Amino acid sequence: MPENRDPYQQSGEVISRWVKDRQHLLRNEAEDYLRNEVLAYASRQEKYWHRDYTSIESFARSVEPNRQRWREAVGLFEGDGTALNATLEPWYEDEKFTAWWVGVGLLGDLKGRGILALPKRCREPVPLVIAQHGIGSSPER
Repeated sequence: MPENRDPYQQSGEVISRWVKDRQHLLRNEAEDYLRNEVLAYASRQEKYWHRDYTSIESFARSVEPNRQRWREAVGLFEGDGTALNATLEPWYEDEKFTAWWVGVGLLGDLKGRGILALPKRCREPVPLVIAQHGIGSSPER
């Protein structure tokens, strides 16, 4: 370890590395914390979720307290006029399906991204399956 750790005596390259190291550490710690929260979900689920599947209306009523808690915790995201600007970029194709990266504008510079994969042999409408991956993963896994 160098004797002189005074940041005012370090080169820009060293300072940049320190900043990147700290940002990387913070990102990893935040991901680890959130991953552990997700893994410990079962005990919280029993306390907070009492879903009623008898009808769509009953279900909506049964989850409303959690929706309210969510709004109180993170706020209600209102549209800000950001254009959808949907994009499709080819990603993968084989004899069974074709897949594209899909992008849409959400709020300001925030974008939603996903993969749209369509079977080649189906001529009738097919169900759309939407899956959300977990922390540390990605749609292509």
